[in-house]
Amino acid sequence: IKEDGSIDISKAEEIAEQFEISKQFWAYLVKKEYIQSPKQFITSCPHMSLVFGPSDVEFLKKRHEAMTQSHLFQGMEFTADHDQLREWIPLVMQKRNSHETLAATKMDMGTDVNFGTLTRKLGRFLADDSNVDVFLYHEAKELELR
Repeated sequence: IKEDGSIDISKAEEIAEQFEISKQFWAYLVKKEYIQSPKQFITSCPHMSLVFGPSDVEFLKKRHEAMTQSHLFQGMEFTADHDQLREWIPLVMQKRNSHETLAATKMDMGTDVNFGTLTRKLGRFLADDSNVDVFLYHEAKELELR
């Protein structure tokens, strides 16, 4: 939060932009057939933030208002309505007190990445199909740039 009470979303925008570039790089690797089966490491799924308590709900609402001004976050939804939250997150809302103050944002265009699987795929490509020596089960104690 800035001194004037507004929300600075520059860091969130920077991270979203970097992630989009990463997705383009992974798509390139798949297109070139350097790695296969992207469904094994990347899945489309909603991204959500959930907060509890009046001050966090107010912050999330302001954050949502600021973020949806950016094209990177258009389509993000906000709600503090318990009925809507039960639709979005039924297990979390199960047996929840109807007077509890909570809210969530939801972005349907979210992405889940299994970085372990992606790293193994990249490692196999480097070890099998390139002139790169891959050392497994080693501990790097000191790196030197040349």
